Amino acid sequence: MQTTLASRIGKGLLTVNAAAIVRAVLHGVHDLPPRLTGAYHAISPFGSTSFASFAEARAFLEQIPETQLWEVAETFGSLVLDKDHKTVEGALPWVDLVPVLSVVRDRAPQTMLEIGTYFGYTTRALAQNLPGGTVHTLDLPENFTPEQDETAIPKDDFHLIKDRRVGAAFRSDPKIKNIVQHFGDSATWNYAPVKDATVFLIDGSHTYEYIKNDTEKCLALCQNRRATILWHDCDICHLGVVEYLSDLVKQGYPVRRITYTHVAVLDVDGSRLPMRD
Repeated sequence: MQTTLASRIGKGLLTVNAAAIVRAVLHGVHDLPPRLTGAYHAISPFGSTSFASFAEARAFLEQIPETQLWEVAETFGSLVLDKDHKTVEGALPWVDLVPVLSVVRDRAPQTMLEIGTYFGYTTRALAQNLPGGTVHTLDLPENFTPEQDETAIPKDDFHLIKDRRVGAAFRSDPKIKNIVQHFGDSATWNYAPVKDATVFLIDGSHTYEYIKNDTEKCLALCQNRRATILWHDCDICHLGVVEYLSDLVKQGYPVRRITYTHVAVLDVDGSRLPMRD
């Protein structure tokens, strides 16, 4: 049944009152205007985009068990935190960057993959905290436009895609030499260059279909090895993320969300992966 305009407006207002304000409290009032803009696009009064309520997203979120950071990153060393790190709309804020770096530094992979480069501030931080490893990062081509999209699964965050400067944060620093930039769509990209990766950070498109695609592509590389998958935006603002991760929990994957963050983590033993639907 198609959602009525009045219902969508009501749900959008609920998102403004709840999710946007939560974001503003966590990340500062500067984060509120883009969240209000995002809520407007979610309502989509002149389009057919559907929207799920805050209550529905929270229900999925509550199905994902919580864990403390020190329970998933017991032995990490001192983090390298760049004073020039910037939190731009769509990038990891400090509250999420620190746990991601903690887990990555604890696992110390020789090869890792980040899906969703964006400006590259997170990529840069990952590289600085993995001096002995290589960070592969994947994003859409710089000249990508919605009209060029030929994939069969729906994307989101087109306002972020339009405004990004892919990898600008590390391209300008000649000291960063352990990043490999890839351009392509994670739905169709050839993952052969990262066949040895043991840590994955998924932060690309946030629709259910893309989160499912990206996760399954990464899980396929985890056969017969131990690996870790991290997801950003595991929160009430991203229904597709929390819905898919709750489905993984139901399938027997020990996905956990790190308390007080928007980060979820999965440690897998490739020899004992649960059966997927």
